[in-house]
Amino acid sequence: MNARITAACAAVACLAMGAGIAGAHGGAHPGAPESPRAAALAAVRGDATVLIRPLRAGGPMGVARLTQRGGTLRGFIVMWGLAPGSRHAEHVHGSAVGGPVAACAPAGRRTTRHLADLPDLVADANGVAFGVIRERVTERAVRRGVYLMVHRDPTTAGAPMVPGANPPLACGALR
Repeated sequence: MNARITAACAAVACLAMGAGIAGAHGGAHPGAPESPRAAALAAVRGDATVLIRPLRAGGPMGVARLTQRGGTLRGFIVMWGLAPGSRHAEHVHGSAVGGPVAACAPAGRRTTRHLADLPDLVADANGVAFGVIRERVTERAVRRGVYLMVHRDPTTAGAPMVPGANPPLACGALR
């Protein structure tokens, strides 16, 4: 079996086991006051498998699996067709809950609002990148109007995000 497929299968199994272990605790401490917003977030459950399409013909593409349980977003992403050894910023983008629906295309419906900043993807010698997603989020991130964007360049540490400065390569909309 191909090593990348084996790694992806192992990641899915680990994520499934981790979700079971984390779910056993429940997350709240007895007697601790909980805000209505925190209670609403704790109740959030969502799962999505996303096809990440190239934004230009022949560009890189991939798939991602996202699971949200409360304020934790987990999953994995696999991209192929990248330049060997290249690094790419990736983010979960979306409008505020109840706001206008964001979308991969047209560009006018994209948002610069990040629901989750994910670790940069790093392509191997074959142009394939695999990343594990485990991030805290403060709102529902697995919902319609949210998309996963992979950018041309890596994240620039400490630099403010400037629209258009790091163009997107590929995008996958959650349905």
